[in-house]
Amino acid sequence: ESALLLHDFDARFVVNVHSGGYCIDRSLFEESGGFDEGLRCWEITDALTRFSLDAKQVAVLDEVLSRKFEDAGAGQFDDYKNDLDQRRAFCDRLMRYIPRIPDESRAPYYREIEALCVKLWRGFAIRDLLAVQRRAAALPGARDRFTLPAKVRATILLAGIFVRAGTPPKS
Repeated sequence: ESALLLHDFDARFVVNVHSGGYCIDRSLFEESGGFDEGLRCWEITDALTRFSLDAKQVAVLDEVLSRKFEDAGAGQFDDYKNDLDQRRAFCDRLMRYIPRIPDESRAPYYREIEALCVKLWRGFAIRDLLAVQRRAAALPGARDRFTLPAKVRATILLAGIFVRAGTPPKS
């Protein structure tokens, strides 16, 4: 067996990895905070992000050791993936991790935050949308990686004129 040793964070080995697809040292698990029991969705991606950021080294085997069988609608993810509070909690955590994630691995994390912004826009949660957008836009790499649909950007621009969401935008 051979393994690919990673010395830097790589989102390809973190995002959308199923729970049986990794093995982790118990001390790293505990030091990194384990699973966030408040997350009913995305808890594996959240934990793997922290584990990978905190690990000194990550090894990826070149053979398949497990397979994932999905039964649509039968999992906890399907029960919570549309829960706005769950998505908000997950994205809040992602925004804390992004400064530690290498630029080339940030795109999937920004896509999750973009999805939250669209959900907030669809739900007319304009103050929350403004707050999330401002926070995300201030993160490293946001200029190149954080892109919202034109209709959401237009709403943010107009709402920014009429609604105060905490601090005024930086000029």
